Amino acid sequence: MAIPLKIRAICTFGVGTSVMLVNNIKKVLGKHNIKADVDAVTLIEAEGLQCDIVITEPSFQYLLNKVKCRKAITLSNFSDLNELEGKLLATLRELGVLT
Repeated sequence: MAIPLKIRAICTFGVGTSVMLVNNIKKVLGKHNIKADVDAVTLIEAEGLQCDIVITEPSFQYLLNKVKCRKAITLSNFSDLNELEGKLLATLRELGVLT
């Protein structure tokens, strides 16, 4: 059995904005029939985090060097499904998940 793709959404407290982002990530993945382990993490939990893809906002970009992930995505608007879908699908292609 293949290990699922691990995607983490980082925000300040991991409850409000990132939960909305997690739901939007799941919508995009479901639309394209992609399975992944998606969850929200706080800024504190993000240090040392290991995952395939981390998604956050530009103001947390400084944190990305402390996260062990294959790819990082920054979004200017967490509620913009078009921005999320475009960047996430491009990243999944780079990782070879999509062709």
